[in-house]
Amino acid sequence: MRQIKVLYQDEHCAVFDKPSGLIVTPAPHQDQKTLTDIVNDQYASEGSTRLHPCHRLDKETSGVIIYAWGKQNQQRIMSLFHEDKVSKKYIALVRGRVKEREGTLRSKIQDTYQRQYAGRSSGKMAVTRFRVLKYCNGFTLIEARPQTGRTHQIRIHFARMGNPILGERIYAFRKDFDVRFKRLALHCCQMSWPDIKTGKNIVVEAEWPSDIKKMLGRKE
Repeated sequence: MRQIKVLYQDEHCAVFDKPSGLIVTPAPHQDQKTLTDIVNDQYASEGSTRLHPCHRLDKETSGVIIYAWGKQNQQRIMSLFHEDKVSKKYIALVRGRVKEREGTLRSKIQDTYQRQYAGRSSGKMAVTRFRVLKYCNGFTLIEARPQTGRTHQIRIHFARMGNPILGERIYAFRKDFDVRFKRLALHCCQMSWPDIKTGKNIVVEAEWPSDIKKMLGRKE
């Protein structure tokens, strides 16, 4: 049975390092096993309370994802997201050279899944802070910290800026990329939130995945 790496665990939640290529929950017209199925199978022998996802990562996005033990803990942790008490940090490889070394991206985004991202005057405001970590040949390594939780927020913001994430297939065309990447080059490398019982800050990090390390020429 496939095992998903556990990054952190306590009485309220278990945090995993999601691999790219797995959907979190069932999607229409897809019958593949979900990450939720796999992590519950992983703990089945312990007779534990069922694990429920507290947020989502896209199928091709990798990294830190929080699951709660039982529905009550799920609601309590999800409330932290709604109250903007959860901090998220991503790394991404984006096309070309990002002009500004750091900045804040602001625009309205539709919360529904859409192939087109026109109509920027409608939707809800999304805010993403970013900084450049490294300029590479044909792409830029950036760190992104979303301040809001809109669907595909980071992907849309960098596509609108003219620097779509490598591997992007919704908000950019394959022909637009000189540098190829087999999946969306987006990884959630850190999340932090207050413990729902004690209020103590919890920080969980996920190692950069091997495909992104290889692209950057870093040693394993």
